[in-house]
Amino acid sequence: MRFQEVSCLSTSCQQGLSSSPAQGEGGGYQQRSSHPRQESGFTLIELMIAAGIVAILAAIALPTYTQYTQRSYRGDAKTALLNNAQYLERNFTQSNCYHQYDSDNNGSCDTAVTLPNTQSPLQGDAVYAISATTLTATAYTLTATPINPGPMAGDACGNLTINHLGVKGVSGDADGNGTAGGASDIVACWNK
Repeated sequence: MRFQEVSCLSTSCQQGLSSSPAQGEGGGYQQRSSHPRQESGFTLIELMIAAGIVAILAAIALPTYTQYTQRSYRGDAKTALLNNAQYLERNFTQSNCYHQYDSDNNGSCDTAVTLPNTQSPLQGDAVYAISATTLTATAYTLTATPINPGPMAGDACGNLTINHLGVKGVSGDADGNGTAGGASDIVACWNK
């Protein structure tokens, strides 16, 4: 057995024993390895761990994203309701009635009012339908109803409402206590 120092041009070569040296292309001696060459790549276990991590992150991120988009749609609907309420209040100030306006400035309510916002969001596909469920000379109730099918169909808040006194309401059970439209439901839907 001979000991021989092996010179390598690459960093993957190792120095060591060689029982039968082989002559390389450059005339020098290279070591023969009795170990099989290691394959590079990922094992199935490593891939399964990575897939598990992605699944856990998706399970956390998806509900958060859904809640964020629902709050955004609900915010658009509340804005449309409040804009319509302001429009009706301006009309009442000028005409002394909510449901009609004075088109010829003679002091009488003679032309039916048309709400400026009838859907939410204002552009694109409607997520909420905005309507005046009650509209008389002295009172109104505006309602934002989720479009079904749509991203807000089945929302825990249900319909959002506001009336001529500024009283806000919901038709759903947002807090999950079994009572729809309660004070905690209104806070949960109108303040978020």
